[in-house]
Amino acid sequence: MLFDKARGATAGPGAAGRPGPPRPGREHLAEVSALTRLLGRRRFGRAVYVGAGDDRFSEVLRGCADRVTVAAPGRLDVDDASADLAVMVSALHERPDPADDFAEIARVLRPGGLAVIAAASVLHGPGRARYRRSGAAVTGSPSLAGGRLRHHPETLMLQLAVSGLRVERLLPCPSARHRVVDRMGPGPVQRAAEFAAQAGLASGYFGPTLFFVARQCDLV
Repeated sequence: MLFDKARGATAGPGAAGRPGPPRPGREHLAEVSALTRLLGRRRFGRAVYVGAGDDRFSEVLRGCADRVTVAAPGRLDVDDASADLAVMVSALHERPDPADDFAEIARVLRPGGLAVIAAASVLHGPGRARYRRSGAAVTGSPSLAGGRLRHHPETLMLQLAVSGLRVERLLPCPSARHRVVDRMGPGPVQRAAEFAAQAGLASGYFGPTLFFVARQCDLV
């Protein structure tokens, strides 16, 4: 399995083919669980990981693709229709208007290629009521909370569709928070808890992070 770095990608663990150790913690476990669930047993020739932090998902990416290219958000240094899978997990925390990012992902994917995109949700928990009372709710604009941008899922789905990426599945990604689970530490019990929570919340916009699975389809 080959990791390579597109021009402009940030150097760091995993960026140039040297995956570093994953970061422990609830959010990491939840996101790895979600990505693993969504990719399943599929096998891809080439995957493109957009953003930093690919070391956190290196084990998942190694298990599903023959080659992984790491690229910085923006204009991707990747050929048209050359990838079977594109993954963007943490980049949208700093991208207020990801329409161009989605267009780039659609460009590099082969027809029928798969995109897995994650974003923090403005409709999570207590923030849902606050957001609905805000001016941003009128336009579905993102809001800044906890130092990162949170996006409206319906706005993202519209932007994906306009870019030629048809959403096929939405998976909420909660972080299991329970003192009994916490005492057991990161491991199989926490991963099982994350997996079960994701399945239970799959029908709504709940969870701090939402994963979108979209299929590349040429616009006519």
